Amino acid sequence: MNTIESTPASTSTPGSLRQVASELQDNARDAIPGVRRQVDAAADATRDAASSLIDNLRSAAKDAAGVLRRDAHHSKDAAERYIGSNPWRAAAIIGTVGLLLGAVLTRRR
Repeated sequence: MNTIESTPASTSTPGSLRQVASELQDNARDAIPGVRRQVDAAADATRDAASSLIDNLRSAAKDAAGVLRRDAHHSKDAAERYIGSNPWRAAAIIGTVGLLLGAVLTRRR
């Protein structure tokens, strides 16, 4: 014979709910200093990482500027040598570039 056993449902009284709420508040209040320490530690780590990243970016930008400066200097020297040894050819190239730019700019208007 099958019988269904029923267990009495746990009843919660307003007093026990207040007790649970009070315990939760106490636990939360006790946990706040630890959470604050963790948040402060994470903020410090983030600040340190951001500062390090900025320093790395600044260093990389200085290095890139140095490389660009060096390359521009080499390009200028090469252009001066070419123009000095081929003045008429350089004038023809500059004139051709000027004509092409003029043609492109007048078509866009």
